[in-house]
Amino acid sequence: MRQSDQIQHSRGFTLLEVLVSVTIASGLLLVLMIAFKNSSENASSTQSQLHAAEEARAGMSILTRDLNFAVRLEEMRHEEGSGPIASDELGFYTQVPLEAQAQDPAPVGTLCYVLYYTAATPELPGETSALTRKLYRRLVSSAELTDLLSAGQDPRTDVDPDPLLDEPVIYQCARFRATPREFEEGVTETWVYQPAAPPNPNPDPNLPPPAPPEKPDWLDLEIILAGENLSSSLRTAGEWDGDQRLNGLDEIPLQGDLHRYETRIRLDTSTTTP
Repeated sequence: MRQSDQIQHSRGFTLLEVLVSVTIASGLLLVLMIAFKNSSENASSTQSQLHAAEEARAGMSILTRDLNFAVRLEEMRHEEGSGPIASDELGFYTQVPLEAQAQDPAPVGTLCYVLYYTAATPELPGETSALTRKLYRRLVSSAELTDLLSAGQDPRTDVDPDPLLDEPVIYQCARFRATPREFEEGVTETWVYQPAAPPNPNPDPNLPPPAPPEKPDWLDLEIILAGENLSSSLRTAGEWDGDQRLNGLDEIPLQGDLHRYETRIRLDTSTTTP
């Protein structure tokens, strides 16, 4: 065999072949990187949803338990938040076991008052780190309630939030809505508190007694939680109250790292709710 034939058969890849191979390998690597990135994002999103669902379930469980033992529903306190981001306040009388109340001063019964509200506070009391909006539960024990009523005060107006002492029940709460409803003659309406008429010292025996104030029939609850990525970027009360990423809380479905949980809780079992 001639030397020129040996050289021709032992030559390597051409430059064009190398370029084609590199291009194909780069394309495959890019596809794998995109698939890995999407998989990581999906896993992170799923983890965020699971964490938010667990957080909402725990908080709703506490609120539902209080509502299941609620009394004097005609005196429920409901203050509606103004604006798409603002949250509601909800207060009502409820029965709480003695062992679940503060022991100093010692409880004197089971009738207590609870107030649910949101506030942006540090992760732990006294910290100066970034703020997180939480749903708080203020429990006025039976002893405190007795002192308050004995002084002629009204829990509807004289019980104020105190995040330093109150119990946080839901973290990363972007919005809390609790809307009492009434079902009257086939029409669903938002329930509005009506104070009881003062007693008439000289009632007319020919007239029927005044009707008692209406009670709400059920409560529509909505809790919107911010996921880990969004909540970690909201560091001040102003950002929790006005960040543009929270302006779409009324959208269905929610966009971005936000999670909505809704339920309806029956309050007055003597009526039929839709």
